[in-house]
Amino acid sequence: MERRLEDFIEATMRAATARDVGEILKRELIAEGYENVVFVKTRNMLLQRIVWAELPDGYAPAYQENAWDRVDPVLKFAAATAQPFTWAQARRGREDDKVKAFFEECRVLGVHSGLTIPLRTASNQLDLVSVSVRTKDKPPAARLSIVYAMAVQTWLRHSELELEFERPKAVLSRRELETLRWMRDGKTNSEIAEILGISEKTVQFHAANIFRALGVNSRLEAIVVALQTGLITL
Repeated sequence: MERRLEDFIEATMRAATARDVGEILKRELIAEGYENVVFVKTRNMLLQRIVWAELPDGYAPAYQENAWDRVDPVLKFAAATAQPFTWAQARRGREDDKVKAFFEECRVLGVHSGLTIPLRTASNQLDLVSVSVRTKDKPPAARLSIVYAMAVQTWLRHSELELEFERPKAVLSRRELETLRWMRDGKTNSEIAEILGISEKTVQFHAANIFRALGVNSRLEAIVVALQTGLITL
């Protein structure tokens, strides 16, 4: 993690509205080389709502009017994974004529070479942050960990400002905090086990407790929330 991420977290925490948080993320992702960003809510692999977006004129209306969510493999792939993925990964093995036509329409309208970050709510609704380009042949060589962390922080802060959930008041044990700090430093479960002199299964147990206490589903989300709430520092 870099100081830049801490600055980003502080900036989003100062934001007064959910729209302001989205604008901060858009600026950062443009700096990373992306030209489009969209935050959407989905359910049952279909689009529910576009919360905010920076997209070429006409793309969002075309997506909704043509019911492209019914053929878009990105929505289906997101429902089956918890990790960020490229649209090329989502297309793999799903290249029928409708999917090919859909992606060609997207390219013509200026949306292609994308990356999607799935984010699950406590009520099991699936939110997505997607970034993409308009004119370049290849996606930018952006640092996935930074893009992922910024998307998670944006989603958490946006949810707070829209009063969709209250952040859990996390209380972690000393050993859980130690485990979390080593996670922050990029250590694997086996490395943490060796450092702390415990079994890898015990590390997994501590990690599960950390995720539960913080209301998250992944290491990166846990680190972002812990930084945001002051449990750990960079």
